[in-house]
Amino acid sequence: MTSTIDSIDLHVRSYRSALKSTHELTVNSLSNSHLRLEPILHPLANNPFQLDVAAFVYALLRLPAQIDQTQKIIIGQTPDVFTQAGYKQVENWAKVESPARRRTTFFHSQKHLLASFAASISDIDDLTNLLIAYQTEWNKFHTLLKTQYKSYFKFKSDLKTDKLTQTLNISPQDWKSLTTALGSKWPSRLQNIYQSPQNLRIQLLAGSWIDYTKTTQKWWKNVAKTVSPNLHISRQNIYFVSSNTHSLLNIFSGFVLKKQDFIISQIKQDRPQLYQIWQEIQSKQLFLHQNDFLYFASKYYLDQPKIKKEFIQYQKSLGIIYVPNSHYLDSNVQIFPVKNLVKSKHLDPRLKITHPKKLSQSNALIFNIDYPLGFAAYHILTETLENVARVKGVYITGKAAVLNSEIGDIQIPRLVFDEHTQNTYMFNNCFNNFFPYTNNQGSI
Repeated sequence: MTSTIDSIDLHVRSYRSALKSTHELTVNSLSNSHLRLEPILHPLANNPFQLDVAAFVYALLRLPAQIDQTQKIIIGQTPDVFTQAGYKQVENWAKVESPARRRTTFFHSQKHLLASFAASISDIDDLTNLLIAYQTEWNKFHTLLKTQYKSYFKFKSDLKTDKLTQTLNISPQDWKSLTTALGSKWPSRLQNIYQSPQNLRIQLLAGSWIDYTKTTQKWWKNVAKTVSPNLHISRQNIYFVSSNTHSLLNIFSGFVLKKQDFIISQIKQDRPQLYQIWQEIQSKQLFLHQNDFLYFASKYYLDQPKIKKEFIQYQKSLGIIYVPNSHYLDSNVQIFPVKNLVKSKHLDPRLKITHPKKLSQSNALIFNIDYPLGFAAYHILTETLENVARVKGVYITGKAAVLNSEIGDIQIPRLVFDEHTQNTYMFNNCFNNFFPYTNNQGSI
Protein backbone atom coordinates (compact mmCIF):
# COMPACT_ATOMS: atom_id res chain seq x y z
CA MET A 1 0.00 0.00 0.00
CA THR A 2 1.55 3.28 -1.08
CA SER A 3 0.83 6.59 0.61
CA THR A 4 -2.25 8.42 -0.61
CA ILE A 5 -4.15 11.38 0.81
CA ASP A 6 -6.85 8.99 2.06
CA SER A 7 -4.41 6.57 3.69
CA ILE A 8 -2.51 9.40 5.35
CA ASP A 9 -5.78 10.87 6.58
CA LEU A 10 -6.80 7.49 7.99
CA HIS A 11 -3.49 7.16 9.83
CA VAL A 12 -3.71 10.66 11.30
CA ARG A 13 -7.34 10.22 12.38
CA SER A 14 -6.51 6.85 13.92
CA TYR A 15 -3.82 8.04 16.31
CA ARG A 16 -5.42 11.42 17.00
CA SER A 17 -8.70 9.78 18.00
CA ALA A 18 -6.92 7.23 20.18
CA LEU A 19 -4.81 9.86 21.92
CA LYS A 20 -7.75 12.20 22.52
CA SER A 21 -9.24 9.54 24.78
CA THR A 22 -6.49 10.67 27.24
CA HIS A 23 -5.88 7.00 28.05
CA GLU A 24 -2.41 5.51 28.16
CA LEU A 25 -1.57 3.78 24.88
CA THR A 26 1.34 1.73 23.64
CA VAL A 27 3.26 3.16 20.71
CA ASN A 28 3.01 -0.29 19.16
CA SER A 29 -0.79 0.01 19.03
CA LEU A 30 -0.42 3.17 16.91
CA SER A 31 2.09 1.65 14.51
CA ASN A 32 -0.07 -0.46 12.20
CA SER A 33 -1.53 2.36 10.12
CA HIS A 34 1.92 3.96 9.93
CA LEU A 35 3.49 0.78 8.60
CA ARG A 36 0.73 0.27 6.03
CA LEU A 37 1.48 3.72 4.60
CA GLU A 38 4.98 2.83 3.39
CA PRO A 39 6.04 6.41 4.30
CA ILE A 40 8.52 8.22 2.09
CA LEU A 41 10.63 9.07 5.15
CA HIS A 42 10.44 5.49 6.42
CA PRO A 43 10.62 3.30 3.29
CA LEU A 44 12.13 0.24 5.01
CA ALA A 45 9.68 0.19 7.90
CA ASN A 46 8.18 -3.14 6.82
CA ASN A 47 11.49 -4.83 6.05
CA PRO A 48 12.49 -6.78 9.19
CA PHE A 49 15.91 -7.64 7.78
CA GLN A 50 17.14 -4.17 6.84
CA LEU A 51 17.74 -1.32 9.26
CA ASP A 52 16.32 1.95 7.94
CA VAL A 53 19.25 4.13 8.99
CA ALA A 54 17.86 7.35 7.51
CA ALA A 55 14.54 7.01 9.36
CA PHE A 56 16.26 6.04 12.62
CA VAL A 57 18.68 8.97 12.38
CA TYR A 58 15.81 11.35 11.59
CA ALA A 59 13.98 10.25 14.74
CA LEU A 60 17.08 10.23 16.96
CA LEU A 61 17.91 13.82 16.04
CA ARG A 62 14.42 14.98 16.99
CA LEU A 63 14.10 13.16 20.30
CA PRO A 64 16.16 13.72 23.46
CA ALA A 65 18.77 11.07 24.25
CA GLN A 66 16.83 10.27 27.44
CA ILE A 67 14.20 8.58 25.28
CA ASP A 68 16.33 5.43 25.62
CA GLN A 69 15.57 5.30 29.37
CA THR A 70 11.95 6.38 28.98
CA GLN A 71 9.03 4.06 29.57
CA LYS A 72 6.21 6.55 29.15
CA ILE A 73 5.76 9.87 27.35
CA ILE A 74 3.16 12.26 28.75
CA ILE A 75 2.04 15.20 26.64
CA GLY A 76 0.34 18.35 27.88
CA GLN A 77 0.04 22.02 27.06
CA THR A 78 0.67 23.80 30.38
CA PRO A 79 1.96 22.91 33.87
CA ASP A 80 -1.65 23.00 35.09
CA VAL A 81 -2.59 20.22 32.69
CA PHE A 82 0.20 18.02 34.05
CA THR A 83 -0.71 18.87 37.67
CA GLN A 84 -4.38 18.02 37.16
CA ALA A 85 -3.32 14.63 35.78
CA GLY A 86 -1.22 13.94 38.87
CA TYR A 87 2.19 14.96 37.53
CA LYS A 88 3.15 17.85 39.80
CA GLN A 89 5.92 20.36 39.12
CA VAL A 90 7.21 18.76 35.94
CA GLU A 91 9.17 21.98 35.36
CA ASN A 92 11.41 20.88 38.24
CA TRP A 93 12.37 17.69 36.42
CA ALA A 94 15.56 17.71 34.37
CA LYS A 95 15.08 19.78 31.24
CA VAL A 96 16.24 17.88 28.16
CA GLU A 97 16.71 18.88 24.54
CA SER A 98 16.81 17.32 21.10
CA PRO A 99 19.55 18.13 18.58
CA ALA A 100 17.17 19.08 15.77
CA ARG A 101 13.76 19.86 17.28
CA ARG A 102 12.74 22.65 19.64
CA ARG A 103 10.19 21.33 22.10
CA THR A 104 10.01 21.99 25.85
CA THR A 105 10.64 18.60 27.46
CA PHE A 106 11.43 17.37 30.98
CA PHE A 107 12.67 13.97 32.17
CA HIS A 108 12.15 12.13 35.47
CA SER A 109 14.99 9.62 35.62
CA GLN A 110 13.63 7.62 38.58
CA LYS A 111 10.13 7.20 37.15
CA HIS A 112 11.37 6.95 33.54
CA LEU A 113 8.87 9.60 32.45
CA LEU A 114 9.28 12.11 29.66
CA ALA A 115 6.98 15.15 29.90
CA SER A 116 6.59 16.99 26.61
CA PHE A 117 4.83 20.34 26.16
CA ALA A 118 2.70 20.52 23.01
CA ALA A 119 2.14 23.92 21.43
CA SER A 120 -0.32 22.66 18.80
CA ILE A 121 -1.72 19.56 17.16
CA SER A 122 1.40 19.58 14.95
CA ASP A 123 3.46 18.62 18.00
CA ILE A 124 1.21 15.60 18.50
CA ASP A 125 1.59 14.59 14.85
CA ASP A 126 5.34 15.10 14.95
CA LEU A 127 6.01 13.37 18.26
CA THR A 128 3.74 10.39 17.58
CA ASN A 129 5.32 9.55 14.24
CA LEU A 130 8.84 10.13 15.56
CA LEU A 131 8.18 7.67 18.38
CA ILE A 132 6.74 5.11 15.98
CA ALA A 133 9.77 5.35 13.68
CA TYR A 134 12.18 5.34 16.63
CA GLN A 135 10.68 2.27 18.28
CA THR A 136 10.25 0.39 15.00
CA GLU A 137 13.89 0.80 14.05
CA TRP A 138 15.20 0.33 17.61
CA ASN A 139 13.43 -3.01 17.93
CA LYS A 140 14.47 -4.06 14.44
CA PHE A 141 18.08 -3.16 15.29
CA HIS A 142 17.80 -5.11 18.56
CA THR A 143 16.51 -8.22 16.77
CA LEU A 144 19.18 -8.06 14.08
CA LEU A 145 21.95 -7.73 16.67
CA LYS A 146 20.59 -10.53 18.85
CA THR A 147 20.34 -12.79 15.82
CA GLN A 148 23.92 -12.15 14.74
CA TYR A 149 25.59 -11.85 18.15
CA LYS A 150 24.85 -14.33 20.91
CA SER A 151 26.89 -12.31 23.40
CA TYR A 152 27.42 -8.61 23.93
CA PHE A 153 31.19 -9.09 24.10
CA LYS A 154 31.28 -10.37 20.53
CA PHE A 155 29.16 -7.42 19.43
CA LYS A 156 31.41 -5.01 21.31
CA SER A 157 34.54 -6.41 19.68
CA ASP A 158 33.03 -5.98 16.21
CA LEU A 159 32.33 -2.32 17.00
CA LYS A 160 36.06 -1.74 16.66
CA THR A 161 36.12 -3.13 13.12
CA ASP A 162 34.12 -2.76 9.93
CA LYS A 163 32.47 -6.16 10.42
CA LEU A 164 29.36 -4.64 11.94
CA THR A 165 28.54 -2.58 8.86
CA GLN A 166 28.92 -5.71 6.75
CA THR A 167 26.73 -7.71 9.13
CA LEU A 168 24.02 -5.06 9.10
CA ASN A 169 24.43 -4.46 5.36
CA ILE A 170 24.83 -0.71 5.77
CA SER A 171 27.43 1.62 4.31
CA PRO A 172 30.26 3.20 6.34
CA GLN A 173 28.61 6.57 5.68
CA ASP A 174 25.33 5.30 7.16
CA TRP A 175 27.21 4.00 10.18
CA LYS A 176 28.86 7.37 10.68
CA SER A 177 25.48 9.12 10.43
CA LEU A 178 24.02 6.71 12.97
CA THR A 179 26.79 7.10 15.55
CA THR A 180 26.71 10.88 15.10
CA ALA A 181 22.96 10.91 15.73
CA LEU A 182 23.43 8.76 18.83
CA GLY A 183 25.80 11.38 20.20
CA SER A 184 28.99 11.22 22.22
CA LYS A 185 27.66 8.30 24.28
CA TRP A 186 26.89 6.20 21.23
CA PRO A 187 28.66 3.04 22.53
CA SER A 188 26.46 2.91 25.64
CA ARG A 189 23.33 3.66 23.60
CA LEU A 190 24.22 0.82 21.24
CA GLN A 191 24.61 -1.41 24.28
CA ASN A 192 21.08 -0.44 25.32
CA ILE A 193 19.80 -1.33 21.86
CA TYR A 194 21.50 -4.72 22.04
CA GLN A 195 20.25 -5.53 25.53
CA SER A 196 16.54 -4.78 25.34
CA PRO A 197 13.71 -3.83 22.98
CA GLN A 198 11.51 -0.78 23.47
CA ASN A 199 7.86 -0.85 24.49
CA LEU A 200 7.03 2.84 24.88
CA ARG A 201 3.72 4.11 26.18
CA ILE A 202 2.22 7.48 25.38
CA GLN A 203 -0.55 9.55 26.94
CA LEU A 204 -2.03 12.84 25.79
CA LEU A 205 -3.35 14.55 28.93
CA ALA A 206 -5.48 17.14 27.12
CA GLY A 207 -5.94 17.99 23.48
CA SER A 208 -8.74 20.49 22.95
CA TRP A 209 -8.42 23.66 20.90
CA ILE A 210 -8.84 25.68 24.10
CA ASP A 211 -5.82 23.99 25.69
CA TYR A 212 -3.57 25.07 22.82
CA THR A 213 -5.06 28.58 22.87
CA LYS A 214 -4.28 28.90 26.58
CA THR A 215 -0.70 27.89 25.90
CA THR A 216 -0.29 30.67 23.35
CA GLN A 217 -1.99 33.19 25.62
CA LYS A 218 0.53 32.44 28.36
CA TRP A 219 3.33 32.73 25.81
CA TRP A 220 2.04 36.19 24.86
CA LYS A 221 1.77 37.26 28.51
CA ASN A 222 5.43 36.32 28.92
CA VAL A 223 6.31 38.50 25.91
CA ALA A 224 4.25 41.47 27.16
CA LYS A 225 5.67 41.17 30.67
CA THR A 226 9.26 41.01 29.43
CA VAL A 227 9.10 44.10 27.19
CA SER A 228 7.14 46.21 29.68
CA PRO A 229 7.76 48.93 30.87
CA ASN A 230 10.16 49.59 27.99
CA LEU A 231 7.21 49.75 25.64
CA HIS A 232 3.57 48.74 25.60
CA ILE A 233 3.61 46.03 22.96
CA SER A 234 -0.19 46.05 22.63
CA ARG A 235 -0.14 49.66 21.40
CA GLN A 236 2.46 49.14 18.69
CA ASN A 237 2.43 48.81 14.92
CA ILE A 238 4.48 45.78 14.01
CA TYR A 239 5.93 43.91 11.07
CA PHE A 240 5.44 40.24 11.94
CA VAL A 241 8.32 37.98 10.88
CA SER A 242 8.76 34.24 11.31
CA SER A 243 12.37 33.25 10.68
CA ASN A 244 15.20 32.42 13.08
CA THR A 245 17.04 34.37 15.76
CA HIS A 246 20.24 35.13 13.88
CA SER A 247 19.42 36.29 10.33
CA LEU A 248 17.71 39.60 11.10
CA LEU A 249 19.99 40.18 14.06
CA ASN A 250 23.06 39.83 11.85
CA ILE A 251 22.01 42.27 9.14
CA PHE A 252 20.36 44.74 11.55
CA SER A 253 23.13 44.96 14.14
CA GLY A 254 26.18 44.36 11.96
CA PHE A 255 28.01 43.08 15.04
CA VAL A 256 29.51 40.17 13.11
CA LEU A 257 30.86 42.54 10.44
CA LYS A 258 32.35 44.64 13.21
CA LYS A 259 34.14 41.53 14.48
CA GLN A 260 35.41 40.43 11.07
CA ASP A 261 39.12 40.55 11.95
CA PHE A 262 38.56 38.55 15.12
CA ILE A 263 36.47 35.87 13.35
CA ILE A 264 38.95 35.46 10.50
CA SER A 265 41.89 35.19 12.90
CA GLN A 266 40.02 32.51 14.84
CA ILE A 267 39.10 30.35 11.85
CA LYS A 268 42.64 30.68 10.49
CA GLN A 269 43.86 29.28 13.78
CA ASP A 270 41.42 26.44 14.47
CA ARG A 271 39.23 25.88 11.38
CA PRO A 272 41.54 25.63 8.35
CA GLN A 273 38.81 24.32 6.04
CA LEU A 274 36.69 27.40 6.69
CA TYR A 275 39.71 29.63 6.23
CA GLN A 276 40.33 28.01 2.85
CA ILE A 277 36.79 28.97 1.82
CA TRP A 278 37.43 32.52 3.00
CA GLN A 279 40.54 32.72 0.83
CA GLU A 280 38.58 31.45 -2.18
CA ILE A 281 35.96 34.13 -1.60
CA GLN A 282 38.64 36.81 -1.44
CA SER A 283 40.23 35.58 -4.66
CA LYS A 284 36.80 35.49 -6.40
CA GLN A 285 36.98 31.73 -6.88
CA LEU A 286 33.69 31.41 -4.98
CA PHE A 287 30.62 33.54 -5.69
CA LEU A 288 29.65 33.59 -2.03
CA HIS A 289 29.19 36.98 -0.42
CA GLN A 290 31.78 37.44 2.29
CA ASN A 291 29.20 38.77 4.75
CA ASP A 292 27.16 35.57 4.44
CA PHE A 293 30.31 33.58 5.14
CA LEU A 294 31.04 35.69 8.23
CA TYR A 295 27.50 35.20 9.51
CA PHE A 296 27.95 31.45 9.22
CA ALA A 297 31.44 31.35 10.74
CA SER A 298 30.43 33.57 13.66
CA LYS A 299 28.27 30.85 15.20
CA TYR A 300 31.42 29.15 16.48
CA TYR A 301 32.54 32.20 18.46
CA LEU A 302 29.56 34.28 19.59
CA ASP A 303 29.10 32.10 22.69
CA GLN A 304 32.52 32.98 24.06
CA PRO A 305 31.76 34.80 27.36
CA LYS A 306 33.57 38.03 26.50
CA ILE A 307 32.14 38.23 22.97
CA LYS A 308 28.66 37.25 24.16
CA LYS A 309 28.65 40.00 26.78
CA GLU A 310 29.79 42.56 24.22
CA PHE A 311 27.13 41.40 21.75
CA ILE A 312 24.35 41.72 24.35
CA GLN A 313 25.43 45.26 25.18
CA TYR A 314 25.60 46.11 21.49
CA GLN A 315 22.03 44.87 20.98
CA LYS A 316 20.82 46.98 23.91
CA SER A 317 22.42 50.07 22.39
CA LEU A 318 20.24 49.54 19.31
CA GLY A 319 17.10 48.96 21.37
CA ILE A 320 16.86 45.30 20.36
CA ILE A 321 14.83 43.31 22.87
CA TYR A 322 15.22 39.56 23.24
CA VAL A 323 12.39 37.58 24.86
CA PRO A 324 13.34 34.00 25.78
CA ASN A 325 10.65 31.37 25.44
CA SER A 326 8.41 30.48 28.33
CA HIS A 327 7.93 26.93 29.57
CA TYR A 328 4.81 26.68 27.47
CA LEU A 329 5.85 27.37 23.91
CA ASP A 330 9.42 27.06 22.68
CA SER A 331 9.60 30.10 20.42
CA ASN A 332 11.89 33.01 21.26
CA VAL A 333 11.06 36.56 20.22
CA GLN A 334 13.20 39.47 19.02
CA ILE A 335 11.91 43.02 18.77
CA PHE A 336 13.70 45.56 16.57
CA PRO A 337 12.71 49.26 16.57
CA VAL A 338 12.59 50.22 12.89
CA LYS A 339 13.86 53.75 13.63
CA ASN A 340 17.12 52.33 15.01
CA LEU A 341 18.10 50.89 11.64
CA VAL A 342 19.70 54.24 10.82
CA LYS A 343 21.66 54.15 14.09
CA SER A 344 23.41 50.90 13.26
CA LYS A 345 26.97 51.79 12.26
CA HIS A 346 27.67 48.34 10.85
CA LEU A 347 24.41 47.68 9.04
CA ASP A 348 24.78 45.12 6.26
CA PRO A 349 25.63 47.30 3.22
CA ARG A 350 23.21 45.35 1.05
CA LEU A 351 20.39 47.06 2.93
CA LYS A 352 19.87 50.29 1.01
CA ILE A 353 18.22 53.00 3.11
CA THR A 354 17.04 55.71 0.74
CA HIS A 355 15.01 57.79 3.22
CA PRO A 356 16.90 57.69 6.55
CA LYS A 357 15.09 60.71 8.00
CA LYS A 358 11.68 59.16 7.36
CA LEU A 359 12.85 55.85 8.78
CA SER A 360 14.19 57.51 11.94
CA GLN A 361 10.70 58.85 12.65
CA SER A 362 9.02 55.45 12.47
CA ASN A 363 7.34 54.09 15.59
CA ALA A 364 6.93 50.60 14.13
CA LEU A 365 8.60 47.45 15.41
CA ILE A 366 9.88 44.33 13.70
CA PHE A 367 8.46 41.44 15.73
CA ASN A 368 10.50 38.35 14.89
CA ILE A 369 9.59 34.90 16.22
CA ASP A 370 11.84 31.86 16.12
CA TYR A 371 9.90 29.78 13.61
CA PRO A 372 7.46 27.45 15.38
CA LEU A 373 6.47 23.95 14.32
CA GLY A 374 3.38 23.55 12.16
CA PHE A 375 0.06 24.73 13.52
CA ALA A 376 1.70 26.58 16.43
CA ALA A 377 2.47 29.31 13.88
CA TYR A 378 -1.26 29.86 13.40
CA HIS A 379 -1.85 30.17 17.15
CA ILE A 380 1.02 32.65 17.53
CA LEU A 381 -0.01 34.83 14.59
CA THR A 382 -3.63 34.84 15.79
CA GLU A 383 -2.60 35.82 19.31
CA THR A 384 -0.38 38.58 17.95
CA LEU A 385 -3.12 39.96 15.68
CA GLU A 386 -5.48 40.09 18.65
CA ASN A 387 -3.06 41.91 20.92
CA VAL A 388 -1.28 44.62 18.92
CA ALA A 389 -2.60 47.84 17.44
CA ARG A 390 -1.80 46.93 13.85
CA VAL A 391 0.15 44.33 11.90
CA LYS A 392 1.59 46.14 8.88
CA GLY A 393 2.97 43.03 7.19
CA VAL A 394 3.54 39.31 7.65
CA TYR A 395 6.81 37.79 6.45
CA ILE A 396 7.50 34.06 6.65
CA THR A 397 10.93 32.75 5.70
CA GLY A 398 12.48 29.33 5.97
CA LYS A 399 13.26 26.09 4.22
CA ALA A 400 10.81 24.57 1.77
CA ALA A 401 10.54 21.41 -0.28
CA VAL A 402 10.70 22.29 -3.97
CA LEU A 403 10.22 19.65 -6.66
CA ASN A 404 12.60 21.16 -9.21
CA SER A 405 15.42 23.05 -7.55
CA GLU A 406 19.04 23.03 -6.47
CA ILE A 407 20.81 24.05 -3.28
CA GLY A 408 20.90 27.83 -3.12
CA ASP A 409 17.65 28.44 -4.98
CA ILE A 410 15.16 30.88 -3.49
CA GLN A 411 11.46 30.09 -3.71
CA ILE A 412 8.96 32.96 -3.55
CA PRO A 413 5.42 31.49 -3.46
CA ARG A 414 2.17 33.12 -4.43
CA LEU A 415 -0.02 30.12 -3.62
CA VAL A 416 -0.24 28.02 -0.45
CA PHE A 417 -2.04 24.73 0.13
CA ASP A 418 -3.19 24.20 3.73
CA GLU A 419 -3.08 20.48 4.47
CA HIS A 420 -5.22 20.92 7.60
CA THR A 421 -8.23 22.48 5.86
CA GLN A 422 -7.46 21.28 2.31
CA ASN A 423 -7.85 24.91 1.19
CA THR A 424 -5.68 26.65 -1.38
CA TYR A 425 -4.84 30.31 -0.80
CA MET A 426 -3.61 32.74 -3.44
CA PHE A 427 -2.12 36.04 -2.33
CA ASN A 428 -0.08 38.97 -3.56
CA ASN A 429 3.47 38.33 -2.41
CA CYS A 430 5.31 41.65 -2.41
CA PHE A 431 8.53 39.89 -3.42
CA ASN A 432 6.96 38.46 -6.57
CA ASN A 433 6.90 41.95 -8.03
CA PHE A 434 10.24 43.12 -6.71
CA PHE A 435 13.08 41.14 -5.19
CA PRO A 436 15.89 43.51 -4.16
CA TYR A 437 18.85 41.15 -4.49
CA THR A 438 20.60 39.00 -7.02
CA ASN A 439 21.21 35.39 -6.06
CA ASN A 440 24.65 34.16 -7.02
CA GLN A 441 24.10 30.78 -5.36
CA GLY A 442 21.05 29.76 -7.38
CA SER A 443 17.91 30.86 -9.17
CA ILE A 444 14.89 32.74 -7.84
